[in-house]
Amino acid sequence: MGLLEQVIRLKRRLFSDPAEISRSIDDEHGA
Repeated sequence: MGLLEQVIRLKRRLFSDPAEISRSIDDEHGA
């Protein structure tokens, strides 16, 4: 996993609602 990916995911968590955060985490585990 690249550093850029980590930054994008961190920003996504910071700027997302809690529901979107858990959804993105599920997507990451499902990928």
